[in-house]
Amino acid sequence: MNFFSNRAHAHTISKTAEALGKIPGLDFCLVSTDSSLKRPGDRIKYEKAHNITTPFNIRTLRSWSRIFSNSQSRLAFYVALVLDNKAIISFLWRNRKNIDVVYMRDHLLFPSAFFAYHILHKPIYFEAHFILTNKLGQYVTEWIVRHSKGVVAIAGALVEYYKNINPNVVLSYCAAAEMEGFTAISDSKEKLRAELGLPIDKTILCYTGNMEKTGTGHSYGVEDVINAIPLLNDKYIFVGVGKKSQGRDELDELAERIGVSSRILMIYWQPRAIAAKYVAAADILIIPKSGAQPGNSPTKTFEYLAANRPIVAANTIPIAEVLKDGENALLVDYDKPNSWANAIVRLDGDQGLKLRIIGGARKSSTLYTWDARAKTIYTLLTDLLIIK
Repeated sequence: MNFFSNRAHAHTISKTAEALGKIPGLDFCLVSTDSSLKRPGDRIKYEKAHNITTPFNIRTLRSWSRIFSNSQSRLAFYVALVLDNKAIISFLWRNRKNIDVVYMRDHLLFPSAFFAYHILHKPIYFEAHFILTNKLGQYVTEWIVRHSKGVVAIAGALVEYYKNINPNVVLSYCAAAEMEGFTAISDSKEKLRAELGLPIDKTILCYTGNMEKTGTGHSYGVEDVINAIPLLNDKYIFVGVGKKSQGRDELDELAERIGVSSRILMIYWQPRAIAAKYVAAADILIIPKSGAQPGNSPTKTFEYLAANRPIVAANTIPIAEVLKDGENALLVDYDKPNSWANAIVRLDGDQGLKLRIIGGARKSSTLYTWDARAKTIYTLLTDLLIIK
């Protein structure tokens, strides 16, 4: 884990660790081969970046893998992977007498899982995020699941899949609705738009997050939303916050090809506090398909519940587990541009529906908290008699 990564997993790991660190009797330690907390003041910057108020134990291991961090070579990737696992295995061996449980969420740590299970005879727990299309990767994942004492799955579809391999699977969604990120914003929508350079007189459709590929290599589906823009009148524009690549990309080319470049604004990745301002400045929040695979439960689903803005989202299996059509969002057939356009126009033109969606989202947000997630994980441990 890169503590200062702009990817959502760095935040979800950090907030889960914070919540686990609050539980009495649980001595939780987050172990990473990232060395970005070595300098004085780095820990404070890290806690501020992820809005962490409750400290927890962190061990940053020395690994030479960072030498290869800027390389695009597959060989460099595998060398770095070996070095990271070597560092973790060394940590597990040195601290074997003080470790009761090994919890991990990445199949790439298979060597460390194998060592913990077969050599140290420690119970391992795994957090499942995907059903991988890569056969070797999925084989390794299923080995870890099969040998885990318990499994935490981030979507109901993953629970159904992995319980055929390990019956001790529980559901715990990957993120939470964080009200503080939006309640801290007191400026009006108009003032926020002026600050961010957004048009005052347009109806803004906004998405903040990854706009390229998921961890399984599938498209996030922003192109589905862009394809709907020509079906809307000129007052609607789409603002996407989270662009990573420099220069023109496929989404820019698509917008130009269908003649909506002037109505599409792509913003490079922003810190969480700034991204929240874009959300607060928007009229309607958009959640694309995010890969539309069983494990693709986007973190934005939970964040937007607390944003006090109406949501239009792709009707995928993992998204529909949380968002209910007509209750806390409008769900659409994501591969049909007219479905997106019709839902946006319907929501924008019906104030009663808009208020009902916002109220339903706010009510749903209370169900998804970091403390609730930590309690699910802790209960799995205690129910299986690991922690006395």
